[in-house]
Amino acid sequence: MNEFFRNEELDLGGNLEKLGYLIETETGSIVIRPEQFTARWLDSIQDDMRWLLATTCACKHTKHPFTRELHIATLTLDDNVREIEVSAIIVDSLPDFARSADNKIVQTFPLLFTPDDLLPLIDVIVLWDKGETGLVYAIEQQFKKDWRGTVSEPMQFYIGPRFIESVNEKGIDTNEVVLSKIVRAAAAVIADQAKNIKGYKLHEHRESEAANSPQHTRTSDNAKAWRLMLEKHGAGWRLQYWQIPGPGRSIIEFSKVVKESDATI
Repeated sequence: MNEFFRNEELDLGGNLEKLGYLIETETGSIVIRPEQFTARWLDSIQDDMRWLLATTCACKHTKHPFTRELHIATLTLDDNVREIEVSAIIVDSLPDFARSADNKIVQTFPLLFTPDDLLPLIDVIVLWDKGETGLVYAIEQQFKKDWRGTVSEPMQFYIGPRFIESVNEKGIDTNEVVLSKIVRAAAAVIADQAKNIKGYKLHEHRESEAANSPQHTRTSDNAKAWRLMLEKHGAGWRLQYWQIPGPGRSIIEFSKVVKESDATI
């Protein structure tokens, strides 16, 4: 990796080849979100930077070793966004690699604002394989990375009896992108900050779609049901949780991950 970035001249063609892939993308198909990240670039390097990130996306798609610990250093983004999403439609690649029928690949990359953001590294798939213990650890570490500078203590939380199963049975337990979104959203919830992140669209989980429908409330402990958006497109995954009132701060119970159309809790 050091050799890749050490060149005194910005020879993108040669450096991309060192990554192991040369790709050709459909014109205009490279999308990098949030747009604020790319808005900082000079017009003269826009095309080259997009191509570089699309190639890096291809490397991560094929599990290239260097992408496992890759962080991108940048200035702080709005809404505490701590990663970018890169997508592209691959017309051709050398060497070729497997991809979906529409040739689209999508990957996310963590952002680095300060050296402290490097620790701890979270391999979400490895931790998920460890079950509840691994998931709790991942959420706790994500809280430290995202919120320890602004929130003194997280809310107490635990994993509901159907939570892990709700992910595994849908086949997304090996999807690093979705698992990472689950962990980051859970960390925002226990920081009591999910309500401030516009993309989550956190809202009361109501008993029906009627405007005056009451919020789901669990009679055993008077817990209130909440729901937030993990993904806008595709399956539209939603994270659902209970907020249990207590004598002090509330306790969070993560309930299920469901598709947008699934209203069960």
